[in-house]
Amino acid sequence: MRPVARAPAALVLLLPLLLGPPAAGGDCGLPPEVPNALPDLEGLSSFPEGTGITYTCNPGFVKIPGRSDTSFCEQGQWLKLQEFCNRSCDAPTRLLFASIQVPYRTQSYFPVGSVVEYDCRPGFQRVESLSKKITCLPNLKWSKAAEFCKQKSCPNPGEINNGHVIITSGILYSASITFSCNQG
Repeated sequence: MRPVARAPAALVLLLPLLLGPPAAGGDCGLPPEVPNALPDLEGLSSFPEGTGITYTCNPGFVKIPGRSDTSFCEQGQWLKLQEFCNRSCDAPTRLLFASIQVPYRTQSYFPVGSVVEYDCRPGFQRVESLSKKITCLPNLKWSKAAEFCKQKSCPNPGEINNGHVIITSGILYSASITFSCNQG
């Protein structure tokens, strides 16, 4: 019969410390790291079956709409999450002469390369040769919007009999003019 090799007693005592405490049946341990996000542990140190942990995007990152930010402990493992935090431009530039088209008005996530379009506001008309789009640039700023809408011009009111037309600020949309009667 061959002698059985035994581990030194010190190693046997250190092994549990090196490996850490055994996970309780169905306990998942600490939730996994997720790029650009931190878990909200809510003070928990044990994560039994069915526990859900929600992550929050790091500063400078926003949640990608439609992607889950919560992982659950199932069968002793955390369910994998698809990356859900990314950088985004802020809300698109507000323009005096145009408004953002409807599909973009409620959007809150604009990754690099996103394009939004505008429509001229009432009293403005489109300059066809200029783009009505802006783009989220790699520096997370919007490209500069061209002045693709110009104020409409109202027709000249002409002269009136027995009075005067006073035009102080031009005849563009939203300007005002004054009519006055001659004495008598």
